[in-house]
Amino acid sequence: MLVPGQNLPGIDAALETVENEFTYGPNGLWTLMGVVLDTTAVDSGNSPTTQLRKGLMLGKITATSLYADYDPTATDGTEEPIGILADGVNMLDMRTGSVRQKTGQMVYAGHIKSGSLYNFDEYARVRLGNRFIWDDLRF
Repeated sequence: MLVPGQNLPGIDAALETVENEFTYGPNGLWTLMGVVLDTTAVDSGNSPTTQLRKGLMLGKITATSLYADYDPTATDGTEEPIGILADGVNMLDMRTGSVRQKTGQMVYAGHIKSGSLYNFDEYARVRLGNRFIWDDLRF
């Protein structure tokens, strides 16, 4: 079955992936929730930046209630870390070549390897410390 925007015929750019396991412990030690990612979501440490990597810290845009990359210097709501992107998401619409809103899964609570996260900082550790157990056990 052809899913709109996916599996389009033709030659496309090579896709390389890197597995990033940022959770640890037996299954069930983390809580997932579905989110809608805003068109402004980028992964500034990746190329292309429209390919959001698994383990990217997310914040919630106050005006729209959509999610985007956590940015401690922002003033739109994404300056507050909310959770972690559970799987990679390509924000490009393959039919049009432009970014669009996409759905994804966010880890809201659980056991996390802090060294495997993207856009993670000390502020995020403190703000999320009541929902996450970090593997380095810093207090």
